[in-house]
Amino acid sequence: MIWSYLTTPNFSTTILGGTMLFLLPLNKRPYFWVRLVLGCAVFLVAALFVRLEVMQYNSLASYILQAFLCAMLVWFCCPVSASDALMAAVCGFATQFMATSTAALLCPEAMMPAYGLGMTQFPQATIATVGIHVGMYFLIGLFFAKNMADNGAYHMPTMQPLVSAVLLLIFGMYLNAMTRSYYYSGEVEIYRFGLMYGILCGFLYLCMQLDAQKRVRSAAKAEAEHQLRLKQRQQYELSRKNIELINQKCHRLKMQLTDLRRECGKTLDDALLQELENSVMIYDSVVRTGNEVLDTVLTEKSLRCDQKNITWTCMADGQCLRFMDTVDLYILFGSLLDRAIAQVEKLTTAEKRVVAVTVSAQNGTAFLQFENYCELYAPEPMEKEVQAIAAKYEGTSSCNVQDGICLTRFLFPIPA
Repeated sequence: MIWSYLTTPNFSTTILGGTMLFLLPLNKRPYFWVRLVLGCAVFLVAALFVRLEVMQYNSLASYILQAFLCAMLVWFCCPVSASDALMAAVCGFATQFMATSTAALLCPEAMMPAYGLGMTQFPQATIATVGIHVGMYFLIGLFFAKNMADNGAYHMPTMQPLVSAVLLLIFGMYLNAMTRSYYYSGEVEIYRFGLMYGILCGFLYLCMQLDAQKRVRSAAKAEAEHQLRLKQRQQYELSRKNIELINQKCHRLKMQLTDLRRECGKTLDDALLQELENSVMIYDSVVRTGNEVLDTVLTEKSLRCDQKNITWTCMADGQCLRFMDTVDLYILFGSLLDRAIAQVEKLTTAEKRVVAVTVSAQNGTAFLQFENYCELYAPEPMEKEVQAIAAKYEGTSSCNVQDGICLTRFLFPIPA
């Protein structure tokens, strides 16, 4: 009896196999394999005890108890929430229903060993059942289990798997009873309809869960992008305010130094006055392009170049970029100029420590060019954010390295 229980595809062994498909992609606790072997052994012993001593094997209570045991097994082996553990168990149930129903549909005698009549009476049917189960599990694992987990978790709402589990278990109990009764009464068509209905329901359930996982991931990605853009906007606002403050203070200091030179020029050291004037020349670093966002990011990067002894040249008409969103414009120029500055920083020759920026309107398009010396032999790939912004505004880009010069260009159509 026990050997037949362990070697034939009965409900307990098939539900355990289905649960394994959705357990393995999850994050794992320490001593995972020890926990898995121990947990499977406890599950099989408990399921056999329930089958023989506690309640009818095909009763609804038996389904619920074994679902609970499968969820406990997942939680015991993986550091996941209760809802994720139940999610794996419910998907295992759906897998079991699909595999068992397919086996019974293709090989009706396969239902006999599945209900414990043993391999001796129907050995070929039992072998066929095992093969069908393995094939179905492989396909479900490849197309569903492999693609559901995200970073080792399912991130499912607490109530959704619970409600789904109850409905699926009730359906399983009904399908199981209907299959047996109509099979043994000789009404084959109704029997086959019930099996196909079970396969369809299991397939739709897994599709729904896969779609739910994709929507959860999409929502998380959208939220992460929103937070990134919010952070970039805050950084832009901070840079703009800082530059305005520096601009105001340097302007006042420059005016005061001019007055001081005029009133006390003969009594003060010219070298000292010149040093003071040079220290407030940062006021002249403020870039004015006609676009406040572009002014901010270009001024920010020009000040950074000044700190790193990098020559900065800029010819920009910011008016042609007014169609761009504030954050997009800040990210685009910030990323490209950060990359150019990082490349130039590695150079030791003063004549090559140069970053040049050009922005102009040409034939209904906004032309952007970033030019700098570098030690590269091939262009670096552009950041995903930059590529996304270029695609958003239907722009084209190119990046080439020739004779130690990196030349990056963009063309954006200017909306009418």
